Amino acid sequence: MYKVEMNFSYGWDDAGWKEDDKPMRFKTRAAALKEITDHRKDCKEAVKEGYLEDVPTKSDFRVVLDTHQ
Repeated sequence: MYKVEMNFSYGWDDAGWKEDDKPMRFKTRAAALKEITDHRKDCKEAVKEGYLEDVPTKSDFRVVLDTHQ
């Protein structure tokens, strides 16, 4: 399984995305990358609507194997 990490001010960590109150994990790297793309699209909409100031860049995210599964 794969997970998405985000580069926070303290370094790389789980992005913290959840589905049904469980951490989001992905069967394939491609599925995780698609979720990053979808998340960034949602952020772009939130910026347009005034809920966010900016959109995270692609380099703010990475996909890694979840070794705790």
